[in-house]
Amino acid sequence: NLVERQDTPITQLWVLPQTSGTLDVGVVSNEIDTFRLEITGDGEELFNELVVTANAKAKVIPLELTENYDRLEATLYKTDSSTPYRRVVLW
Repeated sequence: NLVERQDTPITQLWVLPQTSGTLDVGVVSNEIDTFRLEITGDGEELFNELVVTANAKAKVIPLELTENYDRLEATLYKTDSSTPYRRVVLW
């Protein structure tokens, strides 16, 4: 449990398929409160916003897909960096 592990810095990013055409993208962190989350489908930007994960609470973003993609990528960035911090790729 992340809340019980406050002494260990950790950030998690996950993508879970839900019903047809819907994904849940989740972020939780006890080290940083705000990230930029970018989600692309075959290189096309689908989502690009700041995500707040204060107090190690998970933030889940439901994403409805309007078409099928061969490659979906969720990338998490620290707000002061353009270097990916966490990444999940679905093929």
